[in-house]
Amino acid sequence: MAHELRVYHVAVVSLYPGLSGPSVCSKPDGFHQLGNSESPQFIGRAVTALAADSQVLEKTGQVLVAAELAVNTASRTSTQNNPSH
Repeated sequence: MAHELRVYHVAVVSLYPGLSGPSVCSKPDGFHQLGNSESPQFIGRAVTALAADSQVLEKTGQVLVAAELAVNTASRTSTQNNPSH
């Protein structure tokens, strides 16, 4: 799909959000730590950063990790739930 839509200047990516607070809370095993989870707002900022990226077509067809994307964009702040790197 990414290849077919690229000719129309449409980027297609798969965004891996990592563990988010609500999904972590539903895990009974106790192995997940909420301190290293991502908030829904953080994921939204990753999507916004992709939408605003003038070079997004270079990323088409890729699987992107939200935490790695945040390192390379201004979407990461110390006041929101971001994964520790």
